[in-house]
Amino acid sequence: MPLRLTIFLILALFAAFLLGWQQSDGAFARADRAFLSWLQANSGQTVPSTSINKNPRPVVFVRLADEERATFEDWPLTRLDYAVILSNLRKKDPALVAIAPALYWPQFDEFGTGLLKTHIDALPAVVLGHRLAMGTPPPNLPPNLTPLTKTDGDLAGLPTFSSIELGPEPGLFDVADTGFTHPALLSMPGDQATTVALVAKLDDQVYPSLPLLIIANAIDATPNDIDVRISDFSRVRIKSLTLPIDANGGFNLDTAPTVINLDAETLIDASQQTELILDNLAPDQRLALSQLENAVVIVGDDSPAAQIHQLPNGARASTAALLARVVASVLSGNSTSNPRGNHQWSPFTQYLLWAALIAGAAYTMRFRKRRVLFICGVAAVAYIAAALVLYQATQSYASPFPPLILIAITALIALIFPTPSNKTKPRSP
Repeated sequence: MPLRLTIFLILALFAAFLLGWQQSDGAFARADRAFLSWLQANSGQTVPSTSINKNPRPVVFVRLADEERATFEDWPLTRLDYAVILSNLRKKDPALVAIAPALYWPQFDEFGTGLLKTHIDALPAVVLGHRLAMGTPPPNLPPNLTPLTKTDGDLAGLPTFSSIELGPEPGLFDVADTGFTHPALLSMPGDQATTVALVAKLDDQVYPSLPLLIIANAIDATPNDIDVRISDFSRVRIKSLTLPIDANGGFNLDTAPTVINLDAETLIDASQQTELILDNLAPDQRLALSQLENAVVIVGDDSPAAQIHQLPNGARASTAALLARVVASVLSGNSTSNPRGNHQWSPFTQYLLWAALIAGAAYTMRFRKRRVLFICGVAAVAYIAAALVLYQATQSYASPFPPLILIAITALIALIFPTPSNKTKPRSP
């Protein structure tokens, strides 16, 4: 066996084994996402922009839980309780505060509502939550959700709701943007990814979710800047930011974004600024307090009773915690660029491709250097073109790095080792 072919086979087989091991260990995950982004961009599908992530704001989730009942006036929280939370948050100078539960109480309290409104007005930006339902709206609740004006495509698959179940009470609904908090979860146990609804329909109008409005406010946009398109490549666009969604308005949350959890009790106790209290804080709570400045803060119920969503991985989460994860995923730049429907080639298919490349490259080892290099260049271009065509046809993709590295090894061996001689010895007379 010629030396060039022998060296190539040894190096290629070792590289294939190493690449397969590294790929299964997730070594190419970030680069694969970039390749998928390229496929989507060149096939008409859009992906999240990273322009907002140069200096990402931290996302802090202020947890309201049952064990903090002694801290508050009542449970669920009263207007005064929320006023105390907002007052303490204002001292930390957050960039944006969102309240996930609907600020609605059956009993009218002009003073309490006025006090709460004063604290909301004092914050730089606030987003309030609504709850949508299939049923009759409570009396005297104003339909104060603002529909999106920029929508296009087949909207039939979006979640449809007939009423507003709970919303900010009269006196609060006009002080901030409002988005729905339910439904939050579109995926089912056993699915590969958690899918959260970003938009829904009510009376044939499309309305934004709370996390969508939080994201819009975080990049200095308004509801009028939100553009929704449902098509073969569905997306939500907010100025320069584009989020991939499916035909049901679902955003895939298949990453582990960084959400900073802060107990509401810690926030209130720390406002006393006593050395004893600060010294006794858990390290994670002390860190969370230090991250509030210029942060996106989400206040929500995270008690065991509120953990109503079962995630595909079997864990349970509250609506507020789930919405905080969506916001953190987008604002940190870790949002998935893989809408539901995209899938990777099976490992068997990928390994079969690698084997075909190695076999074909072994055959070219008998050619001259210039011809091998030409074939490698054509093979690399042909592979990228074929990957794009396959993605457009089937929305399937595979990591380009193992095959491209095998092609590069072929070119390298052809450069280093001389062409095998094809001359035969002359026969003796």
